[in-house]
Amino acid sequence: MAQGRYGARVETKATPLPRNRVDLIISIYEGSPARIENINVVGNKAFSDAELLKPLKLQASHFTSFFSSDDKYSKEKLGGDLETLRSYYMDRGYIKFQVDSVQVAVTPDREHVFITINVTEGERYKVSGWRFSGETVLGQQFLDRLVTTKTGDTFSRKEATESGDRIEASLSDIGYAFAKVTPLPTRRPDPHYADD
Repeated sequence: MAQGRYGARVETKATPLPRNRVDLIISIYEGSPARIENINVVGNKAFSDAELLKPLKLQASHFTSFFSSDDKYSKEKLGGDLETLRSYYMDRGYIKFQVDSVQVAVTPDREHVFITINVTEGERYKVSGWRFSGETVLGQQFLDRLVTTKTGDTFSRKEATESGDRIEASLSDIGYAFAKVTPLPTRRPDPHYADD
């Protein structure tokens, strides 16, 4: 079922043999993977369905699906697509974004799948500033140059992570091979600003 083969069935046949033995035949019919008929995002206001669905690996059936197989349902691919959706929002300032639920409905003939993703976007946040905590062996001015996000920019998890990676690389260059930098966005009382 994880691969979308809802028409799969398993049949077993046991034939008794002499000396308390049994000949067991297991017949497996995989069937065809169910094709995605529609993917619907519910609760999105900031971005259209088309914008949100474009970067996903799973797609509703279209004329090139025969070659790409992107319309064949897979639970594993759906999990990856939900993370892609989270990243899309987090990189555009929606640090409170969450996927509330996902429904996968299969037609009675078990050939088509309808996917509904319910989301809560939350507010869009901007960067009000940043600070460093922990063992900061590098100088404040040097660290500030490694942060590409500027005050007033829309928060982006991707940019925050890249800034952390640059700081880790700088620490590695001076002998701290196992340094770990973790960006932690903190919401401020002003509902539209966050500290990076």
